Amino acid sequence: VAYDDKDNKLIIENNGGNVVDDEGKVTTFIVHVRIPPTYKATGFIVYSTANIAVELFENQVDDSSGVSLGSGYANSVVDTTDVDYSTTNYLSILMTDAGADVQGGKVFIEKI
Repeated sequence: VAYDDKDNKLIIENNGGNVVDDEGKVTTFIVHVRIPPTYKATGFIVYSTANIAVELFENQVDDSSGVSLGSGYANSVVDTTDVDYSTTNYLSILMTDAGADVQGGKVFIEKI
């Protein structure tokens, strides 16, 4: 499949940093987050102008697979399977089917 910049371009709006595509919506958007040493991730929230579907994955830098930790909807805290820091893992937040702006989000962490 050829990459078409017109179909895949994401922009940051000047009205507060919302992430949208050039049509004013997000179809699929992924954010990557590291867990700090001596902490574990316990949940997350994504802020959006609509209650879009969101899912958190644990990934490994040396592996192409990901493990779903939990899913839900934007604007609500999603409690997930706890995952501890490691030197090779990171988290991915996947947002899909958004006819809305993504405004930001948080991953909740606790000291191990």
